[in-house]
This record gives sequence, C-alpha cells and structure tokens, in this order.
Amino acid sequence: TPHPTSSTPPHPMAAWATDPAPDFGPLLPAMETLAAGDFSEMNSFSRACNTLCRLHATIAEHPGEAEFTKINVLKSKVARELISVSGMEEVLAALGWVAAEAGPEGELSFAGDAAILPGMVDHIAALDAWARRRSAAVQLVAATSDGKGWSSEFHLPAVLKADPKFKGAVWDVTYRPSSPDGIVLFHNSPFSNGCRAVNVCSACIGDVLSVFQLR
Repeated sequence: TPHPTSSTPPHPMAAWATDPAPDFGPLLPAMETLAAGDFSEMNSFSRACNTLCRLHATIAEHPGEAEFTKINVLKSKVARELISVSGMEEVLAALGWVAAEAGPEGELSFAGDAAILPGMVDHIAALDAWARRRSAAVQLVAATSDGKGWSSEFHLPAVLKADPKFKGAVWDVTYRPSSPDGIVLFHNSPFSNGCRAVNVCSACIGDVLSVFQLR
C-alpha cells in the first residue's frame, strides 16, 4: 500500500484509527463501497443493516420454521431495497443465503448456522453504529487538549487511565444493544454542567450537542 502523500488522499477510513471498524468480514463488500463514496449513501446502508438485523433476529426467534428462512429478491419490496444497496448481494451470500434449488425465481434461503445468529445481529448493528459515527464526522481523540475538560472534543476512555479525574466528554463507543452508538460521560465540559451520562446516536449528534449547550 503506497504511503499517503499530499497528492494521494488517504483512504476514507484512515483518519479513524482510534475508532476502528468492528471486525466482521461478511459486511466488508458493502462497507468498502460505502467508504469509497465518502459515506454519502449512509442512509441506504443503515436501512439495509436494519433489514439484515430483522431478518436474522426473526430466524433466531422462530427456530425450525422454514417460512422465516426465505426471502424473494424479486417479489419482496424490502428484499429489493436490500440488494439495491451496493455490495449487499455479496453480503447475503457471505451470511449464508443461497438460491433455492426448487423454489421460485429470486428466492433465497438461509443455509447458515442458526446458532450464531444472535452474535451476527450484534455484529451488524455494531458496524452500522460505527458507520454512522463516520458519516456524522464524529472524531475521537486519545489525548486531552485541556486538562480541565473545557474543549469541544470527544475523548476515548483511554484518557481516564492517565487522569481518572478528567471531567471532559468521554465517549465509550463499545457497542451495546441498549446504546447503539455508545455512551458519553462528562461533567465539566462545554456540553453541560449538569447531565453526567447519556446514550448517544451519532446520526443525531448535532441535535444532541445543541441540547447540551443550551442547558
């Protein structure tokens, strides 16, 4: 890989080394296309991820019920929208969806391991959350520029190892189902002097910060 120079712009993901994408190979084709387009198709990608999560969660909730393991990419509006997102056909194949041998045209059946479906859903949701942070241009820093926390920066939890009493905005982006994009903790930052913790969705981070700054 050539070293980036002034005439060779870095890959869109290169600036986010402190918040790397979760490692989930099946979604790589769609993620690469999204990043190559500077995340301009984020809304479509996010809807596709939500569809994938619903499909696989439904299969997990109804074990042994074949009707929930099939989709038709020609007849189903939801399935058509899913594969219209660049890279999602390859994603479906990587996740275990195969063409039905004796079924109608366009029908795909899930032939993967049902036991890993809950983990698969979590991986997809975590990648969606990561991509939304990139799309929203949320930058996380690993070092403090103001010891008292009075800077409009989001810090990685690593800053607390160096200064456990640091009072700026610290964003733990570890994926949790109850907090899609992570948790922000702060005390004496410009965002607020009252609220101590909040679940954050990076897709609406601008609105969230506006609320904090008004308090």
